[in-house]
Amino acid sequence: MYRDLVQKIGPQRNHEVTWFAVNFHHMFARWPDGNLSSGGGYTGSCPAQLNGWPGCINNVYRYLATLPADPAALRHIILANNHSDPDAAFRAIMGLLDGYPLPARFQAELYAVLTGLPGVRFDRSATDFAGRRGIGLYQIQAHFWKMEIIINPRTYTYMGVLVVATKTHTEYGRYVPKGRIQAWNAVLGSAIVKKAGQVP
Repeated sequence: MYRDLVQKIGPQRNHEVTWFAVNFHHMFARWPDGNLSSGGGYTGSCPAQLNGWPGCINNVYRYLATLPADPAALRHIILANNHSDPDAAFRAIMGLLDGYPLPARFQAELYAVLTGLPGVRFDRSATDFAGRRGIGLYQIQAHFWKMEIIINPRTYTYMGVLVVATKTHTEYGRYVPKGRIQAWNAVLGSAIVKKAGQVP
């Protein structure tokens, strides 16, 4: 699984290019000097679980292949996997889009699921961390956080995510001003390739 990502980490801009084996047992990264190095990976038959999805992270594609294409049926299953919580279902879809290269048609089905979730709104002027304009589907979660999935308006492919405070508040004893960015990224490239180091 190839991904070329730029993201905001605190005040810094971070650019990373990674390749994960679909079974997550091997990971490689390309550093700014152009060298490709092994970053390790997960071991064991079930390395971890993707939040909001059943099974293990190395079996996600196998599970996705069993899902219906109809958005209403797909929405029902995703909500059931997330205890009928629309906020949790939104986060589950966001995590899947951000972490896994997905076919364009399935991405479109997920967007249809999102638009049918309570509290999901449409943003015509979203911008990813690379400065590219897109459209956004977002939810206000925990009363203060705008969680937005940014989509390319021409190809409808996933572009990135933005999580920003909509109000000044205190959270876990920490002062959070309005406009504080918790997460912001841009996926510059994402695909399934044959080997580490290969790009689509």
